Amino acid sequence: MSEPDRQQDGCLDAPAGTERGAGTTHSTNPDPRRVGNCRPWSIVSAGLRATDITIHKINTLISSSIGQDTALGSIEYLSHALHYFLLSRIWQKVKARIYALLRVIQRRQTTPCHGLSTPTQIKTTAWSPLLSLSSLMFDTRCTLRLLGLFSIWAWGSETTKAPTADRIVRELTRLQLVATTSYQLLENVAFLMSKNVLPEKLWRRFDSEKLYSWSLLSLCVHMMLQLGKLWRESVLRKRADQKAVSSTNGQINMIDKEAESTIEADDNDTDILTRREEIHAARKSLVSSLTWGALCAHWGMPAGIGIPESFIGALSFVADAWELRDTWISIEVS
Repeated sequence: MSEPDRQQDGCLDAPAGTERGAGTTHSTNPDPRRVGNCRPWSIVSAGLRATDITIHKINTLISSSIGQDTALGSIEYLSHALHYFLLSRIWQKVKARIYALLRVIQRRQTTPCHGLSTPTQIKTTAWSPLLSLSSLMFDTRCTLRLLGLFSIWAWGSETTKAPTADRIVRELTRLQLVATTSYQLLENVAFLMSKNVLPEKLWRRFDSEKLYSWSLLSLCVHMMLQLGKLWRESVLRKRADQKAVSSTNGQINMIDKEAESTIEADDNDTDILTRREEIHAARKSLVSSLTWGALCAHWGMPAGIGIPESFIGALSFVADAWELRDTWISIEVS
């Protein structure tokens, strides 16, 4: 085999006219067919890398109990919302438009299509795979939350060892501990009763439906207490800001004003960023608490509070969307 017939490995060839041991070069342009063959492999490599990063993030997310509950809850709420979206009038109109467009395209074809069937409307069936998936995610989350009392105990222990300085916030946190413990305990008993682990009629007075309602009302109380804490913390922030402004105005600068102004500017930037993060977190907690409080009140009361069933999945996802987004962004993959 002659020397020019030998080619190097890789996406690009060596210059076509370069021979080993020869000092002349006829051309430096690569073979376009070799360059074209390289592009699909680079696209596949980039796709595999993005998939690998996503899977590592998902693995990190579901490694903790909070991440598992958040991920399973998102699947539960989205499948519930998607089920009712597919039955909504909006989707029916979109589907009718798509069928009309397909009918126009088929009429423009050379071979006419006879006997084109009209689109049939979706009927509500007794069995729905999306609702079944939502129910499965609910059962899975309840099973994982059977061990939730241990994390509540740890939270109470930390609160007792390092209590908040403000008395109102401290008392509200203690009431939250009582409400959360009641919610988790009642839900555990109701879930075990629904799965025939405990007697269907516990003490001949309470059934699983009543215990579920009471547990949800306890969680609603927890959310209302959280709103009280957010209000109190906002008052404390305003007082701290007023004190900082008054102390800054009362200071008399006697030395090197330029150096002091630089240091104060850096400190102010740090304080401003910290305060913005606190306000942003408080707003997200406000939205989540209001949404969950309304949903728990709706589920806990026999007649509800008027929230349509088709909106429950979407509202539940909105309540957890902030936490899912922040947790996903905070995960770093090396």
